[in-house]
Amino acid sequence: MNYFKHESAFVDEPCQIGDGTRIWHFCHVMAGARIGERCNLGIKYYRITGDGDYKEPYDFEAARERGISGIFFAVQHASYEILTEAEYAEFGMRYDRPLLEAAGDLWLNVLHLHGRRVMFDLLADYPVQVVNWHDLETPPTLSEGKERIKGAVLGGLRQWETMLRGTPEDVWQEATEAIAQTGGERFILGTGCVTPITAPWANLRAARQVVKRV
Repeated sequence: MNYFKHESAFVDEPCQIGDGTRIWHFCHVMAGARIGERCNLGIKYYRITGDGDYKEPYDFEAARERGISGIFFAVQHASYEILTEAEYAEFGMRYDRPLLEAAGDLWLNVLHLHGRRVMFDLLADYPVQVVNWHDLETPPTLSEGKERIKGAVLGGLRQWETMLRGTPEDVWQEATEAIAQTGGERFILGTGCVTPITAPWANLRAARQVVKRV
């Protein structure tokens, strides 16, 4: 085998993987895949040097020069439906923390916990200013989550049922309930995950109007 495979990655045979390719944690190469030489596959960011060694933390200098206020850091596997806390501590947290520490001087870093049954308490002390999760689909609620972190919570709107397929009235109802639940403090109104680009403009305007009238 002339390529590197992280112990948590999966490679299904038969497939073709070129020499010098690196397959990082949690990646899944399916049967029939054809990957070229010296590719770098991963769901996180790595800094690759000329001699082929990867180093952490990731270098944010180029992004800082563009004037960014922070990063949106999406965690995909911190879910009890996928891993145990011990497994995520070994295969996730050890990679998450160096990257977040590299962005520690930025003032608006957002942590997104993706999926259901998220490991909220395990990651509650991550060095970020905002935590976002599917609060209307999985515990904790916005008010409960707010009590467990130092920063702000972001959520209150369902991305598919409400923002994409719902009506402005649906958006208004969920937004109003979220503001009431948090008292409108240490709270950012948004979807539990990314807002679909096909969401109707009327629904986007409704979310904005609720905030303006608070």
